[in-house]
Amino acid sequence: MPTPIFSLWPVVRPSIRNAPAPGPALGPFRRGPVLWLILSGVLLVAAITLGTVVTIGQFRERALSNSERELANTVLLLTRHFDQQFEDSNLVATDLIARMQAGGDASPERFSREFSTRMRT
Repeated sequence: MPTPIFSLWPVVRPSIRNAPAPGPALGPFRRGPVLWLILSGVLLVAAITLGTVVTIGQFRERALSNSERELANTVLLLTRHFDQQFEDSNLVATDLIARMQAGGDASPERFSREFSTRMRT
């Protein structure tokens, strides 16, 4: 017949009484795993934060360089457009000056008659 657990209590109890009292020697061993777990968690949070900051910085730099490149392209396109517009207005002014010089006499009546009609091509 198996021995009931309560009958073993006097045998176990003296070993509990003779166990060393928890003190400074057992304190670090008991707190060690919890302390390492907390330190590991703090280190993991710091690593995640640092990785996030680095990634955001890279995205920001990439966005700034893309915006700078697009702005340079826009300025180049506007420069070409205005250069073409100035060239066209210069061509019109040159043609007008040539027509005025080819007229010979510069009377106001002739000027009104010549330049109030449609240009001949």
